[in-house]
This record gives sequence, C-alpha cells and structure tokens, in this order.
Amino acid sequence: MGNRKCKLSQSEVEDLLTRCSFSTDRILEMHRHFVREHPSGRINRDAFVRSYEARFPDADPEFSERLFRAHDFDASGDLSFGELVISLNVTINGSAEDKLLWAFRMFDLDGDGTVSYSEIVDILKVLALFFFSQICKSAVKCNTQAR
Repeated sequence: MGNRKCKLSQSEVEDLLTRCSFSTDRILEMHRHFVREHPSGRINRDAFVRSYEARFPDADPEFSERLFRAHDFDASGDLSFGELVISLNVTINGSAEDKLLWAFRMFDLDGDGTVSYSEIVDILKVLALFFFSQICKSAVKCNTQAR
C-alpha cells in the first residue's frame, strides 16, 4: 500500500477508510506529507528512528526501535504509508483493547506472542529513563523560571 511515488490509488484510500476513522481529506493530507519526507513511499527503520528522534530529541533509541516494531505489522523492516496510518489510527482512535494489543507488540520483542520477564524489565527500564529525563527537564525549567 502506498508504494507508488506520488499517488495513492482510489482503492488504497477506500481500504484505509474501511480500516481507519480518518477522513479521505485527512488521509490524502497525511500521504502528501509522508511522500514529501519519504518519496519512495516507504520508511526504513533507520529513517524512522532518525525522524522520531528529531521530533523528540530526548527519546530513548530503544523506545524508538520498539515504536517502529509496533508500526511494522508485516515485519518487513520498513513501513508503508498504510501501515503507518493504520497504526496511528489505533493509537489515536482505537478502543482500549486495540491500544493494549498495539502496546503489547512493543513489549513482545521476540514476537513469540508472550511477554517474558526480561522483556518487561527491558521496557520498564526504557520507560523509567524517559520519565526520569522528563522530571529532570521539568526541574530545570522550574529552576530557570524561579530565577
């Protein structure tokens, strides 16, 4: 889906409309932006991580990798526009169960359908580092404003 360089076919739009809550206009707008950044119509792991970390400079590289894996439904190693839109739809508009299943993909590192103790420890470390960095940023901001 979305492999052509500049245009999303009507059938691709219709497929996304059946699988997402986004409007046709929103899908076309997202596609224009996606193709501007990724003219091939796909984004590989490295480009995704760089893009994510550019938008979120304090992001942990491990978290970026996990996020990519959660978006990469077919485990191809790169994301199509369709995969990204469907994944975004789940995170924005999905039910609680859909969101939990999506998050589960971030925890299940080896893709075996279970989350092991070590996988839980790994994600908790990533989350702890993220929250710690946010707390430190807030403290620095408060100290700067207090002066």
